[in-house]
Amino acid sequence: ADKARYAYQRGIIAANKKDNAGAAAFFEQARQLGNTDPNLPLQIVKLKMDAGDTAGGLAELTKMVDAQTAAGQKPTEDIYRYAIAKTNQKKMNAETMAWIRRYLAAYPTMKNWRDMVVFWGIQPQSVVTLDKQQKIDLYRLLRLGKSLADQYDYEIYAQWATDVGLPWESKTILTEGKAAGKVPADSANATGLLTAANRFISNEGSLSGLETKAKAAANGKLAAGTADAYLGSDQYAKAVELYRVALQKGGVDADTVNTRLGIALARSGDKEGAKAAFQAVKTPPRSDIAAWWIDFLDHPPVG
Repeated sequence: ADKARYAYQRGIIAANKKDNAGAAAFFEQARQLGNTDPNLPLQIVKLKMDAGDTAGGLAELTKMVDAQTAAGQKPTEDIYRYAIAKTNQKKMNAETMAWIRRYLAAYPTMKNWRDMVVFWGIQPQSVVTLDKQQKIDLYRLLRLGKSLADQYDYEIYAQWATDVGLPWESKTILTEGKAAGKVPADSANATGLLTAANRFISNEGSLSGLETKAKAAANGKLAAGTADAYLGSDQYAKAVELYRVALQKGGVDADTVNTRLGIALARSGDKEGAKAAFQAVKTPPRSDIAAWWIDFLDHPPVG
């Protein structure tokens, strides 16, 4: 009657001695004998991972998480973070993204959303390599989810917006950050960025003038650029209109425009329209960014 329990204990002893093969045999024996220790599945996962069998470890981990979920139990956050770290370590990007999505579906807190978005595409040595335009679309997601954490988030977002020619957005973000108490009033960096943004906006003139030119242009490039400016200044209906003009006229990157159209629709409250736009994005990494937004709409940050 005690065989299952003793097999598990012998597995623990073997694992502590770094005898992975012996531990694996005992843990498997314990499982076959019906051992129900809640730590047994994770012991098997870690053994396979440590032995370099990442695929086998992930299969065991998936089985464990699925079993817990089916039993009405909620796997701990550590389980998901372990899977994310191990898959990222092996550069298994698709698997990393899949585990991130499962994690945020189970634990969609503002902190977790920020942690995972930054980990996936913003921080140095992130899961994927993105340019500033693409990173800005992730910062837009964090902003909508009220997950911009601190002065750094607001100022680097504003800096990148300035760098890619979006002073309207830089001004909006910094003004919002100051009002929220996240950007100190005496921040020299923020003051410099705001001054530059205001100067550019003054020189550029009215967006309505650009809108008229965009609608008369031979292609959609000016319409897309003007839509970006409207998006950055929180004029979402105007942004949606001009993104659609840009797509109709052509001569633009459709994946980028559809991503931004989806963002403008999401910001205006049209969830289904936003999803349709995001689903029209076909090529990585933009299709992955669009998938982030779809997940965000389905599992928005809480708490």
